[in-house]
Amino acid sequence: MSFLEENSGVKTDSEDWERDESQSCSEETFFVLASHLSSACEEKGSPILLAVSKGELCLCCEKDKGQSKPSLQLKKKKLTDLATEKEQARQPFIFYRAEVGSKNTLESVTHPGWFICTSCNSGEPVGMTDILGKREHTEFSFRRVHKAEMSPIEATE
Repeated sequence: MSFLEENSGVKTDSEDWERDESQSCSEETFFVLASHLSSACEEKGSPILLAVSKGELCLCCEKDKGQSKPSLQLKKKKLTDLATEKEQARQPFIFYRAEVGSKNTLESVTHPGWFICTSCNSGEPVGMTDILGKREHTEFSFRRVHKAEMSPIEATE
């Protein structure tokens, strides 16, 4: 089955680049849904929506008032409801999933050049970065998780 099937989930593992790569330090299940985007840029990847908490909280990339950088936020929206909203309302929730070798990046549609990133530092949330390949992890691998609800897929860094 394809990674982009409706109501698919993604599990992420973050690995500390400074430690042995096989040592995992955190894990989260994301639910993924393909999204239509009329202005999609094929070179950037496939447009997708992401959610956690069994598809009840959706990831969104927005700038808060007075901030110069966008941040990754959780909005209380059901993934299935978000998919039916007009494109303009969905755009902050859409990310381009692009293959980079055997891994994938997740770039904000509304803030080009900003990517979802993770850190293994204790207490640091998933966030956004405009710097690829540095301290934050911006590349993820995906695999299906059979035990979770909504036909999830597992992603590892």
